[in-house]
Amino acid sequence: MSPNAPDLSRGRAPRDAEDPGTGAGGGQRGQGGQARGQRAGNATASIAQYGDVEKGFREADIIKEFTYYYTGGVVAPLQPCGSVARWDGDKVTVWGMGQAIYPARALIARGLGTDVANVRFINKWNGGTFGGVRQASEKFYPWVAYIAKMAGRPVKLTLQKDQELAHMQVKPENIQKFK
Repeated sequence: MSPNAPDLSRGRAPRDAEDPGTGAGGGQRGQGGQARGQRAGNATASIAQYGDVEKGFREADIIKEFTYYYTGGVVAPLQPCGSVARWDGDKVTVWGMGQAIYPARALIARGLGTDVANVRFINKWNGGTFGGVRQASEKFYPWVAYIAKMAGRPVKLTLQKDQELAHMQVKPENIQKFK
């Protein structure tokens, strides 16, 4: 079993969750138009309610209800997940892939314990990561930069596909009910 596998030890999955309006499954009704949810194992429910919803249903000519189910999955980008880091004095340049340059800079700076002004991030390779690579890159971009500093020369890291899949974001199974 993968160390990043979802925790189903309590035997709960979204399809097993009870009606969140009853409090079972972790959901609670918000007060005053606010939504809140509490964790209960892997099932989390949130309910947002504004106005007199039941009155609206009683007065409606037609009521439609829909349930959408997604089995979950792991994204698998075509391009390899990797980066190159090079230092010039106290400043580092990291070539990587992702969907957001400024958050990547901040992440690398935080991991290195340096000011974000000392980090340059170049999004050289980007194409169809579908948001899954960010979780993997957050783990290794600071390390690649650190190793480059210790080595005193540029360092390149490219993950093999099995390593990528072990660290990429899992899009969780979910059920969405609408009325």
